[in-house]
Amino acid sequence: MPIVVALGLLGLAAGAAVLAVSIRSLVRVVKASVVCRAPLAPRQEVRLDEPGEVLLHLEGPRFCRLLALPWTVDGASGPRFAVRDPALGSEVPSRPSLLRPRVAGFGRARLGIRFFTAGHRGPFEVAVDEWPADLYPGDFGLVLTRPYTGAMVGRILAIVFGGLLAVGGLVAFILGLALH
Repeated sequence: MPIVVALGLLGLAAGAAVLAVSIRSLVRVVKASVVCRAPLAPRQEVRLDEPGEVLLHLEGPRFCRLLALPWTVDGASGPRFAVRDPALGSEVPSRPSLLRPRVAGFGRARLGIRFFTAGHRGPFEVAVDEWPADLYPGDFGLVLTRPYTGAMVGRILAIVFGGLLAVGGLVAFILGLALH
């Protein structure tokens, strides 16, 4: 039974290491994806340093009903968001984020709303229409990020694997001690 105890400790240590590395990596991926932040306003200019696909997020208080009910944002009953290119004088084609990635801290949360492709560097205008009258816009902001869903899913799977490995190692360690 000493081998079971040793293998259990090894599994527990390996699982804890995978968990720690994966969680740090997930936080790093989410932070590195941020392109710019801006306060919420009916018309807000944002500047992009490079062209490419961008995900527009709404950021606000952690327990706000608007972020708690994601289908109300940019839907039939909530505020609508549009991105306009001042250089072209037209709206940039965009599509809703189907999975609505959500990032939450202790006091703030953000919700992915729309993807759009910036064809060039420079300024863009984000327009917000039909903002709910009972919510103070000063509590909210806009965050633009590069898409990170694939990287996030990979990190989450690694976190689940690390947790399973750590729990399996702990169970093997306890059983090895009990049977010894």
